[in-house]
Amino acid sequence: MLTEQVEEGKTVWELYENMPVYDSSSTQNALADTGIVCPDMNTELLERYFTFMTGSGFLDQPMHPPILS
Repeated sequence: MLTEQVEEGKTVWELYENMPVYDSSSTQNALADTGIVCPDMNTELLERYFTFMTGSGFLDQPMHPPILS
C-alpha cells in the first residue's frame, strides 16, 4: 500500500511525508491562566462528540454497532 504510486507518480507515503504537524500548544499557552482546561483527545471525548452530533442530526446514525466499547 505504501509503495503503490497513487498520484503523479508518488506513493501515499511521499504524498504525506511533508505534511505540516499541528498541535494545541499555542492554545494551551493562551489558556494557561484562565482556568479553562482542554480535555485530552481520547475515546471518551470522541464518543461524546459523536453522540452529540448524531443526536442533533448533524451526522446520520451509524449503520453498524461500534467496534470499540
